[in-house]
Amino acid sequence: MNFLNTVFKFGAVFGCLCTAWAFAKTEKHQVIPINSETVELPIPDGKPITIELKVTDGDINIRVGDRKTAVLVIDEFESDEYANIEYDTSDSILEIKLSAHLARSDIELTLPQNTNLSLRAEDGDVHIVGIHGEINVKTIDGDLTMKDVVGPITAECTDGNIFASILSPNALQPISLATVDGNIKLRIHPQASLDIAAATLDGDFEYDIDILSKKFKQRGDATFIEGTINSGGPRISLRSVDGNISIKEIPTN
Repeated sequence: MNFLNTVFKFGAVFGCLCTAWAFAKTEKHQVIPINSETVELPIPDGKPITIELKVTDGDINIRVGDRKTAVLVIDEFESDEYANIEYDTSDSILEIKLSAHLARSDIELTLPQNTNLSLRAEDGDVHIVGIHGEINVKTIDGDLTMKDVVGPITAECTDGNIFASILSPNALQPISLATVDGNIKLRIHPQASLDIAAATLDGDFEYDIDILSKKFKQRGDATFIEGTINSGGPRISLRSVDGNISIKEIPTN
């Protein structure tokens, strides 16, 4: 009998723990009705959070603010239409799912500087300024512009151009930029040290910096260039199909 009581008590405690865990997990997922064009979402304290956002037929504009929240401004908000945001902060990921109407709007998002980004855009441009975190972006029929960013970058654009500027000489981390039917322009500090690998198909490669230990290959319409800039460092991979690649110094005066 004592054994059965022990088993019963253990089962009851375990059941309570599971219920509490499920409740806590549910609390992290919310559906927030939108009643104005500006929405402020809390960001959990701790390690940098990853923002996940997808927009169709609209631009995404990311900038840095001094609040520990995500401030979302929706360009096409109309008060007479029902709209909502699905907001999930589990596993240090703030996933913002916009309802169909809002996903076709221009979105402005103000974030803490140390934020990671995972962005998807179709038929719209993406602009990112001042973010110091990992950046992962995919666009279709839209351009990507990144200014004064710090952190690993992975970006793929189809029918769009990529422009990135790295202002600090010590800010470079691995970067991978790829386009199809689009150009790539990378601007770096003159004292930045990195390894570079660039490949173009049906495109030109332009640069105004010294590339050391340069290896150049031409195969049909494809051009491959590898080498180091200054003392070498993080790997920068640039790939384009039907587009040009340009890497130049940022003027320091």
